[in-house]
Amino acid sequence: HKTGVMEDRVADLGVTTAVPWRGKGFAKTAVSHVVLHLARHGGEAFYETSPGNEASVAVARSCGFTPYASRLILSVPSKDV
Repeated sequence: HKTGVMEDRVADLGVTTAVPWRGKGFAKTAVSHVVLHLARHGGEAFYETSPGNEASVAVARSCGFTPYASRLILSVPSKDV
């Protein structure tokens, strides 16, 4: 987890499926297994994606995730930081 907060308990994961293999359930299988592993070990899973990423939203929904919030993310140019 790149924020430095709760690094021992939080992980950012990403799933990308090669074009010829999309739509065959591989992303759903991967996400489902990670969620199951987390649940079995007392963890909690959050799925984050862009609302416009319809394929990712479909994967999340197929794994049982439901929308609950939206976020505002701000950044500062790093020229002098």
